[in-house]
Amino acid sequence: MRLTDEKKRALADAAIREFSAAPYDKVSVFKIARSAGISRSGFYYYFTGKEDIYRYLFELLENDFFTSLPERIDIFCVPVRMLEHFAAFKGTEMQNFVERVLENLKPSVHTHFSAPLLGSLSPFPVTLLGLEQFRSRDPIDMRIFFFLSFSCTVLALQRYYQQDISLDNARAFLERTLEMLRCGVCR
Repeated sequence: MRLTDEKKRALADAAIREFSAAPYDKVSVFKIARSAGISRSGFYYYFTGKEDIYRYLFELLENDFFTSLPERIDIFCVPVRMLEHFAAFKGTEMQNFVERVLENLKPSVHTHFSAPLLGSLSPFPVTLLGLEQFRSRDPIDMRIFFFLSFSCTVLALQRYYQQDISLDNARAFLERTLEMLRCGVCR
């Protein structure tokens, strides 16, 4: 938050290059700082470490996705929109970074990513349509739905990025999975 826009961009670009080029455990703060044109101690003025800047980059991706959503969207359309949004990075300078993020996702990230949709973070003014299917059930059902749909979206994206399947096939896989969730989890 203390960064000027110019330094934010320089640090984010440098970190994206480093995280794109090497696995998370091989990335160094020194290389990020040097690539951004600041000292290592200067890096620590803005971030507490590698995990902190990685989280910052993840939040940039997350914010970009949520701000791309319309104000009102059906709950079953969110995963497909997510697939299409992140698939669009293929062939760009962000491709390697997005692939690394997809490789490193853990279950806690699935829950974190769905939190704005569940209303617990709510900086994104998104109204979810189709929630009536969840209202008569335990609130945990909604978390389970988001976890499963997010996991399937990540799997479809990973397969698309690895060129196992086309975007159309990834979308079809995700839509079949969502239909199973619609018939199973939601009924």
